[in-house]
Amino acid sequence: ERFFSKSNDLAKCVRYASRFHRQQDITQFIKHHDSFETYANLSKFLCNNYEQALDILRTESTLREWMRKEGIESGDVFKEWLKEEKEWLLQKKGSSGREVTLEMQYVQKLVNWSVCKYVSFLASVEMMMLTGFRTKLNTIRREIRQAKAADDNYDPATDLKRRRALQHASESLTQALGLVQDLEDRLDIDPNNRWTSTSVEWIAAVKQLREKKFSDALDALELLIVERIFELTKINRSQNRHIAKALQTRSEAVKNAISRYNIAAASLEPPAPQLSWDEVVEYAFLADFDFLRATDGELLDKPWTRPAYRLAMDRYFKIIRAKEEIKRLNVEIRRFVTWMSDEDRFLRRQEEEAESPGEAALIRKHRMERGRFDAGHMERLVKLSKKRGFTGYIMPG
Repeated sequence: ERFFSKSNDLAKCVRYASRFHRQQDITQFIKHHDSFETYANLSKFLCNNYEQALDILRTESTLREWMRKEGIESGDVFKEWLKEEKEWLLQKKGSSGREVTLEMQYVQKLVNWSVCKYVSFLASVEMMMLTGFRTKLNTIRREIRQAKAADDNYDPATDLKRRRALQHASESLTQALGLVQDLEDRLDIDPNNRWTSTSVEWIAAVKQLREKKFSDALDALELLIVERIFELTKINRSQNRHIAKALQTRSEAVKNAISRYNIAAASLEPPAPQLSWDEVVEYAFLADFDFLRATDGELLDKPWTRPAYRLAMDRYFKIIRAKEEIKRLNVEIRRFVTWMSDEDRFLRRQEEEAESPGEAALIRKHRMERGRFDAGHMERLVKLSKKRGFTGYIMPG
């Protein structure tokens, strides 16, 4: 990934080049990169990894102290938590979001129908108050015209607007009722025994609706966070000012998504954990969102779902990987030192045994190109060997 990131600048040179010159430029770029960048930074790569591993190992005493206070006897507890987490994630693997059931649709349509009835009622009352006509709406047109004529405040334009609103409200009411009746046929529900807010079926469907809204809000928040993480990885690259502006806009969207999530979380029984901006931006694993998506209280009571315990578990496994990294680097550093020594001796011997001065000059040039970085490599390795915690060897062997 780092190599292809560097090679992006090469595109400007080869965009309009011929096929031959394009391949030539790419080959020269790769050869130069291998000789003057990859090899030159090889010891720096090893030393940086070693120092990072040492920094992680220095936190082991802090972790041990925290484990003692929390009553955790050994690291086997973290391994057991990791196993439980893996089993839970495997159960959730491949499962899609909550689907909208017919019962959920029925409750929603009943609510919509109630709203339409209320809107239709308001439109009818407003129409009758405007015209000054207090009797039923099915009165004959002659009586309506008489009432309009007797009303000095009558405005034809306003009257038309109110009649249109009443007509639309009536049509919406009819349409909403039709949707309710359709679902009643599909669910085999008696129209005389429609669900109400006190029905057991209504309460169960409302709970499912709230969980569906909660799941949708969490999915939207997760998507925004993933996009934000990807943009953060690009923010320091050149010619990417538009990403910084997009990231600022995305941050506002994340804050709005957090607000919608907290509203949906508060409506659950029991309520789901509330989130803040500081907590969400620190999420580094998508599994953190999977834990939030679980609305059952049994999972939320697990220690490995709590932020402090998850941080300790991550630190424990980082320490284990750091020890493995130190062991591997001790081998690689000695191999690297041995390889530099062997290559120098080999090239010097080949230079001495060359059959012609021209061949010897080419070998000498190659040896000098390779050896120009060896002194820097050894300087870095000697400096690393003096650090506390270094357990390797910088002698050939």
